[in-house]
Amino acid sequence: MTQLKKNRAFVSTATAFTFIPMMITSLLLLFHVRFPGVMDIHKWVGLAFVLLCFLHIPINWSVLRKHLAGKAALPALCLTALLTAGMLLVGLTGDGGKQHYAKHNGYARMNTRY
Repeated sequence: MTQLKKNRAFVSTATAFTFIPMMITSLLLLFHVRFPGVMDIHKWVGLAFVLLCFLHIPINWSVLRKHLAGKAALPALCLTALLTAGMLLVGLTGDGGKQHYAKHNGYARMNTRY
């Protein structure tokens, strides 16, 4: 763990820098702006982001515990749970965007790799 703490600045910076392309590709995919490679960028940078998060959390555990003990933790947790449940319900009750694709792009493009 002490070796990880020595790399704290690198891990924190790398985590932040991998978040940026994750956010951009997430928005592109959300709004159906597709181009070759966007899904691959999202998947591979996402994997790097998750791995870096697994390093970032133990390195910063003491600071994270202080944040979780604060007054803002419970409202943040509730908001996150509500948004997650809401998006899950939207996904379960919707058609997964099939009508959008059928209307705008045709069924032939639904299964193509972007």
